[in-house]
Amino acid sequence: MTTNNVSKVYNNYAPFYDILFGKVFESGRKKSIQLMKPKEGDKIIEFGIGTGLSLNSFPKNIHIEVTGIDLSDKMLKKAKEQGDKNPNIQLKLYNMNGENTTFNDNHFDKVVLMYIYSVTPNPEKLLKEALRICKEDGEIFIVNHFSNAKNNNYLLLEKMVKSFSNRIGFRSDFSYKTYIEDLNLTTENIVNTNMFSLTKIIHFKKAKNLHLMK
Repeated sequence: MTTNNVSKVYNNYAPFYDILFGKVFESGRKKSIQLMKPKEGDKIIEFGIGTGLSLNSFPKNIHIEVTGIDLSDKMLKKAKEQGDKNPNIQLKLYNMNGENTTFNDNHFDKVVLMYIYSVTPNPEKLLKEALRICKEDGEIFIVNHFSNAKNNNYLLLEKMVKSFSNRIGFRSDFSYKTYIEDLNLTTENIVNTNMFSLTKIIHFKKAKNLHLMK
C-alpha cells in the first residue's frame, strides 16, 4: 500500500464508512477512550480520525483539545460535523501523513492510533512518530486488528483477503508478533474488543518505551 492508495480508498469509503464500520468498531473506540481517561485540558491526537466517530465517546463535561489527522479530505469533512456536536472539544483537523507529522516533540498528552496501524505503509515509522510527539509522561493507545495473535481462529480468512489489501485499504494478515511482541513493547494493558475479540487495544507509556524511538 502507498499513501496515495490509502487516500484514494478512504475517500471512496467516506459516504458510507459509518454504515460499514460504525457499529462494527464502536466497542473499540469506546473502550480505548475509557482506558485513556481524558482529563480537563488534555491535548489528545487521533491518528486516522476518519469521519470522527470516536468523538461521540469523549466526556461531555470537560474541555479537551482533540487533534485529528487523516489522509482523506472527505473523511475529515465528516469529522468536523461530528466535532460540532460537542462544544467542549476544541477540534483541530489536518490532512496529514501520520508517518511524517509537523507537530513539535513532546506535544500531546495522549496519542491514539485508531485502526490505522495496519493501514499505514510503514507501521514502525508511524509508531516512532507517535512516540516523538507524545509528552515524556504521556500515553499511547493502538487500536487494531492483529493476525496470528493468541487464540486467533481466522488465519485462513486473513490469508484469503490478503491479496485485496490495496482495494480494501488495510492488511488483513497484520502480524501481532512482528509489530508488537518483537518490538519488546512494555505495555500497561492489552484489551480484546469488537466482534469475536478480533481487535486489540494496546496501551503503553512513552517513558517505558524510549528504545522504540532509536
